Amino acid sequence: MCGCSLRLLALAAASFGVAVLATTAEGQAKWTAVWTTADVDPDCKHQRQGGYYGLFFEVKQGCRKRTREKLEPFKNPHLPNRSAFTTSRTSMTVLALASVIVAAYYALTGLCGRVRLIERVAALAMIGSGGFALVSTGYWFYRFDKRPFDDDLTDDRDVCDAGCQMAFAAGGVSMILGFCMCCLASASDPVFGAPVAAEDTDDKFDLEMPPTLYRKICIADVAPCCMR
Repeated sequence: MCGCSLRLLALAAASFGVAVLATTAEGQAKWTAVWTTADVDPDCKHQRQGGYYGLFFEVKQGCRKRTREKLEPFKNPHLPNRSAFTTSRTSMTVLALASVIVAAYYALTGLCGRVRLIERVAALAMIGSGGFALVSTGYWFYRFDKRPFDDDLTDDRDVCDAGCQMAFAAGGVSMILGFCMCCLASASDPVFGAPVAAEDTDDKFDLEMPPTLYRKICIADVAPCCMR
């Protein structure tokens, strides 16, 4: 028996949105920006010098030119704040993959043949990956706040720039969605026409069990001989 649920479709769309947000945050060039305008030569082409750092690239803007260098924290053990790079990369990848899988479940099979166990696992995956993303962004902020790449470039320093903020938002939304999915999976009644999860159905015949009928007990039920 299949049904259509606006709530399930909304969860699928929201999960896919989290995946897009996490992917965008991972590819965002600016996770931390460090700039200075003090003691800059008036003849320089760039009066605002410094750079910004993402999970994959480092951009440095000097007096005359701007350079872009690829970062490889998994291969370069001497990279400053290496653990922050590796943790953030891993958390964003895990969050994006978990969100895509959960979105696919709710979009393709969540409307037909729901399984409560899978929905609870999906909820835990969203909560866990979202919490991991929040922890990694907090660790990124801690590391770059304590150890910037260049201590001299502190006139204008944004420790948690656009990419870091997007990652934090993706983690928070993921945890909220996970709690909503957990509540929906534990619901014992159909939601907007969607079938109840598999634990509330007869597995043998794959049919929804009818509600139990109750009636008051009369004297004839307890002592039929008294009614003769």
